[in-house]
Amino acid sequence: MNIDHFIVMANLVSQILSTNFTKSAALVALSDAEDKVRSRELSEDEYTAAKTAINAIEPLHLELAIELNEKQLKELVTKLRGDYGENFLVETTTSPELIGGARVSYKGVLKDYSVRNNINVQ
Repeated sequence: MNIDHFIVMANLVSQILSTNFTKSAALVALSDAEDKVRSRELSEDEYTAAKTAINAIEPLHLELAIELNEKQLKELVTKLRGDYGENFLVETTTSPELIGGARVSYKGVLKDYSVRNNINVQ
């Protein structure tokens, strides 16, 4: 892949990450780019490289006490991207036993911000 193709692919991945927070949403957004491949606005190599790049992104695991709506998730991910960098997608699970708050696991490091953890510590 030459530098121009790499730039196009990197821009596509960056655009997808800026508007999608989960891997499944990012892959759906990428599938929308298949129309660009058919119209030759995007090469097959650029599309394949973008898909490979998205699949290679290590997810940030977010375990929440409650399920968040899309607006709440966007706000939280925006904050987390300020703390952890821009290049991640989120996988969420809901665990009511946390009582409140969340556990964040990224690159092998677990941070527990749950109410349950604070109760157990004191």
